[in-house]
Formats: sequence, structure tokens, C-alpha cells
Amino acid sequence: MRFTVRVSVRRVIVGTAARLLEAAPDLLRALAWPSALFIALNILVTTEAPVWLMVIANLVSLLLQTIFAVTTHRIIVLGADAVPRWGINSWSTRETRFTLYALGLLLAVIIVTSFAVAIGPFGP
Repeated sequence: MRFTVRVSVRRVIVGTAARLLEAAPDLLRALAWPSALFIALNILVTTEAPVWLMVIANLVSLLLQTIFAVTTHRIIVLGADAVPRWGINSWSTRETRFTLYALGLLLAVIIVTSFAVAIGPFGP
């Protein structure tokens, strides 16, 4: 026996918007410090910076993006009590695993893109 459920795209979009508006104060508070650090990092490190500084800035940016993603997900799905009032204040296995998945996805994209460029019209 097979059950099918029709999902209304409009209902999903409206529900998501409502949940975001409901969680906005908690998200703003929990993401205040990561936001400030992310903005400062982007102001201080420009494209004219040395390569080593750009690499470090990109790694710090990935860590901040991980904090954003995990905090947002936990607040939206589990509620404001799922994270401390002012956001994540310690690094756990959850954040490490998310970061490693992001790096793995990045590596996969680089490999596929490199392969596509090598065999495509831009290749040798």
C-alpha cells in the first residue's frame, strides 16, 4: 500500500516565512557576535591581501559560516532553547562534522569542475 501526500509549495513558503519571523529575535541575538566577526573579517581582509592571509581568512570564514548554519538550524527546528541565549559558545562534534562535510563538498565541486574544464572546450 502506497500513500502519497501532496505538498503545497505556497504553504511551505508561508510556513517558513512565519517561522523565521517568529524566531527573528532569537536569531538576531544568537548571531550577533558571529555577524560582527564576519563583517570585521570581510572589511579587514581585502583581495589585495597576501595569499597566506586569504587562506586563513577563508578558513575563519568557513568556521563562522558553520556557526551560522548550526545555530540557525537549531533555533528554527528545535526552538530558542536549543542554543545558549547569545549563541553557540563552544565547539562540538556537531560543528566539526558540519565543517568536514562542507570541506568534502567543496573538494567534490573542485574535482568535478576541474574534470569538466579539462575535457570541455577549455581543455588542452
